[in-house]
Amino acid sequence: MVSLMNIGDVHYLSSVTGFTPTAAVAIKGIGGKTLVGSQPSYAVGTGFAAIATVSASFE
Repeated sequence: MVSLMNIGDVHYLSSVTGFTPTAAVAIKGIGGKTLVGSQPSYAVGTGFAAIATVSASFE
């Protein structure tokens, strides 16, 4: 069996690694407190990879 991943070697963001409730710079929260947010951070996807497995049955 052969498994090919990211055949076109396209750069992509694979998953979110950190997030905040809001991407706004600062908002007013409950009780008048200022909440500071930031942009989420992402994990970069992998490059091209090929994985092969071989199996056989012996009788």
